Amino acid sequence: MVNKGTKFVIITLPRSGSTVLVKTLDHHPEIYCAGELFYFSGNIYHTENQFPFWKIKNLGNKINYVINFPNVWFRLKRFMNAFYLNQDPKFIAVGYKMMYQHILYMPGIMTYLKKNHVKVILLTRNDLLRNALSDMRARESGIYHREPGGQHNPDKKLHVNLELLSEKMKETKRWADKLHQVVKGMDILEIDYADFGDWTAMTGKIFNFLGVSNINLRPASERLNPLMLDDMIENAEEVKKWAIKNGYSK
Repeated sequence: MVNKGTKFVIITLPRSGSTVLVKTLDHHPEIYCAGELFYFSGNIYHTENQFPFWKIKNLGNKINYVINFPNVWFRLKRFMNAFYLNQDPKFIAVGYKMMYQHILYMPGIMTYLKKNHVKVILLTRNDLLRNALSDMRARESGIYHREPGGQHNPDKKLHVNLELLSEKMKETKRWADKLHQVVKGMDILEIDYADFGDWTAMTGKIFNFLGVSNINLRPASERLNPLMLDDMIENAEEVKKWAIKNGYSK
C-alpha cells in the first residue's frame, strides 16, 4: 500500500505540548501521527516505526548517537520513504514528532524533509518561564504527562534554583531561535503552547494545514501543572522578583 497524501513533521522543544498533540492527531481517522522516530533510549508512540539504531551498552545516548552516524547515513532515506509511503492509504496525512536534538544527531534529516516537501508544524512555547519551570518540575517528580484520570504531579511544590532556571531559559531561547532558522523556507504552521487555550481553533488550523476534515477531537491528555505559579512554586515570590529584575515580567 502506498500513501501519497500530506507528509508532515512536528518539530518541537521539550515541555511544549507535543505529546498531547501527537496522540490527539493520531486519533483523527484521516491522520497517522507517530512519536519520536529517532528516540534512542526507550519506546515511542507507534513503536513499530522506531529507527533501528545500533545500541552499545554502558555508553551514554550522545555517544551512541555519534556512533550511529554511518548507520543513519546509509539507512535514513530508505527508512523515511518507508515511513511516509507505506502507511494505509486511508490516511490523508502522515507524520511524526522530532525533537530539536535530532536535527543534530540525525545527519541528513533536514535535507530529506526539504527535498520531499514535508510540511512542518513548528511547536513552540514563548513563555520561557513556564517552559523551564515545567521541565524542572517534571524532572524532580518523574512525571512528564497526565493521561485522562491518570497520575498527576504531587502536591509538593517545587523549590526553584534561580541559577538553574536562568540557564534553562537561555538554552530554550537559543534552541527556539535555531529552530526558526532551520525551517526557514519550508511550508510551516507555527503553533505556540498558549494556542492550546483555544483548542478548537488551534486544531482547526492544523487540520486545514494538513488538508484533513475539521472534526471535534478532545485532548488526549490533561494539563499536568497548576495554572497559578503560587500553587506550583515554593519560593514563588523570590522567582517573581527575579523574573522582573531580569526582564521576564511579561
